[in-house]
Amino acid sequence: MHPDGDPMVDGVGAAAWAIRPDKPDLTVDGRPRIVPLRVDSDHSVNSGDPDPRGQAVYGCDGKQGATVVDLWVDRAEPHFRYAELDAGGRRFCCHDPGDGICGRLDQC
Repeated sequence: MHPDGDPMVDGVGAAAWAIRPDKPDLTVDGRPRIVPLRVDSDHSVNSGDPDPRGQAVYGCDGKQGATVVDLWVDRAEPHFRYAELDAGGRRFCCHDPGDGICGRLDQC
């Protein structure tokens, strides 16, 4: 390793990363681990909990920015990892629906 002084390029310290295989994380039985509910009939929103699908998502300016279209479940640890949002035809996933961190989905 030969750092050149730019930690964001060097990948050391706080900017370090792990090189991982470019393939999905799988369950012990070989199925994709994190999937949208629309393709997994084994999981659902508990009948006693509110289902956010179809609900509006608002920004800090009070304007609607997106609509929740699906939830992504972790099959290995049965809880929701992502809320899939539609913002005028563009799809995004928010990691842990309560933390507000979003990333673009080119394909959902």
